[in-house]
Amino acid sequence: MALFTTPTKNQLVENAGDIVKTYVFTKIAVTSIVNGYATEISLVAIHQNDILRNMEMNMDNYKPPRIIDKLTIFLDAQQPIDKHLSAVFKLKTEDLHAAHKSAFDSDAVGLIYGFLERQEAPVCLVCHNGFRLDFPLLKHHLNSMDRSIDKISGSDLLCSDSLWTCKMLDASKESLTKRGVSVFDMLYYTQNSLHERLVNKPMPACLTCEEINMFLLEMCIRMGDTFVQSLCCKKFSDVVNTRNNKNTTICNNILATTENTGTFVFFDLETTGLINPKITEICMMAVNKSSLQATDVGAFPRVIDKLLVVVDPDEEIEPVASQLTKLSNVNISERNKATFGTNTSLLVAQFLNRQKGPVCVIAHNGDGFDFPILQSYLDSCVSDTFNNVYSADTLIGLRFLLQPVSDDAPKVSCALKDVYKRYFPQQPLESMHEAESDVVSLMKIVRANPELERWLDENKKLLIA
Repeated sequence: MALFTTPTKNQLVENAGDIVKTYVFTKIAVTSIVNGYATEISLVAIHQNDILRNMEMNMDNYKPPRIIDKLTIFLDAQQPIDKHLSAVFKLKTEDLHAAHKSAFDSDAVGLIYGFLERQEAPVCLVCHNGFRLDFPLLKHHLNSMDRSIDKISGSDLLCSDSLWTCKMLDASKESLTKRGVSVFDMLYYTQNSLHERLVNKPMPACLTCEEINMFLLEMCIRMGDTFVQSLCCKKFSDVVNTRNNKNTTICNNILATTENTGTFVFFDLETTGLINPKITEICMMAVNKSSLQATDVGAFPRVIDKLLVVVDPDEEIEPVASQLTKLSNVNISERNKATFGTNTSLLVAQFLNRQKGPVCVIAHNGDGFDFPILQSYLDSCVSDTFNNVYSADTLIGLRFLLQPVSDDAPKVSCALKDVYKRYFPQQPLESMHEAESDVVSLMKIVRANPELERWLDENKKLLIA
C-alpha cells in the first residue's frame, strides 16, 4: 500500500485558494487502517477570513477563531476497533457499544450535507493525508447510501490534503508528480512533525478527531496566506472510492443491544439579547445516559455527538449581548453565515433523530428562555420527528433540590457560573456566554450531581407538545 496517494496535475484545481470561501477541517476515525469503517466523523468549519487574519493575531497566545461551526457524529461500525487505533483515537469498542450509536445512515448523510450547505461556498474539506485515507473513506460511505455531496450550494465541493500542500511548498521548483516518496518523507510530513516545525511543540500522541482538526486548524492559521496560495486541492467528485460497495454489510450488528438507556442532549443558545431574542449561536452535545454515568466526575465522556453553528440573526445584536458573546453583526456578516431556516431545522431534527431514545434535551433556564425560542424557530416540516424528544430545565431542578429548609436559611444562587464554582472550585470557568463552553459546563454539573440527573429524568416533558 502506498504511503501517500499522489495527486496528478490534471486533477488539481488551479488557484483554488483564490476561490475557496470556507474551509472545513475533516477527520474520520476508523476501526482499522486496511478496509476499516468510520467510527467518528468530525467537521470544523471556518471562513477564509480567519485563515488570512493570522497577521493580526498574537501567535504566542493563540486562540481559535470565535466564529466556528462544528459537527461530530459517532457511528456503529459493526466491527471491533483495532487496539492501536483505539489508543490513537482514545476510543474503545465498548464505548460505542454503551452509547448505542447508529450506523452510517440517511440522517448521518443529511447532517453532513446540511452542515456543509450552511457554509459560504465554495467549500473545501481539509484533511492531512486525506487524499489517501479520509476522503476515499467518506466517498465509500456516501456511495453505500447512493448519496453524493459533490455539489454544495451549487458549487463543486473541493477537498485539500494539507500533507501535499506542505510537500508542494517544500518542492516548489520540482514537479509534484515526479517527486518520489520515501520513508523520510513519511516521517517528515506527518501532521505531528509539521505541527512541531510550525508551532515549535509536538502534538499529543492520542487525540479525538475534533482535537486533531483543531491542531490542523492552528497549523493552517499560522501559515496564513502561504497555506491559501499553496492549496493542493481537487474536486471531491474526483475522489476515487477504492472499495467495492456491494458488500457493505460487515457482520450481524455485533454492537447491537436491546437496552433502552436514552440520551441526554445538553443545549444552549446565544441570542441578540433579552428583548425579542433571535438566535446567533446554537450548540447541542448528545451523550448516552449510561455513558455519562460511567464518566468520572469532572471528566468528559468520550462518545459525544456535537452540533455547533453560528447563525445570522437578521436583526441587530444588542451591544451588551455582543460584548458577552463576542458575536456581532459585523463579524457574523463578514463570514456570510446563514440564517436559521429550514436547513437548520433539519440539522437539529437529524441530529436528535440519530440519538438513542427517549431523548431529553437539557438547558439551564430552558423553560424560561432556550426552549421557547428553539420551538419558535423549528420548521413545521420537522415537527413530526420530535415525538420522542423531551426537555428538562436544570435551573428549575437545582432550585427544587437546593431550596432552603427554612425561611431563615440563606438562599443559594443557581446561576450557572455559581453552581459550577461550587462543584469545581479548582477549575476556572472560561468563555462564559459561548454556547459550546456553557454546554460543557452544564454537562459537568449534571454529572457531578446524580440527584439532579434523576430529577431531570423524572421531570422531563415533551419538547414540542
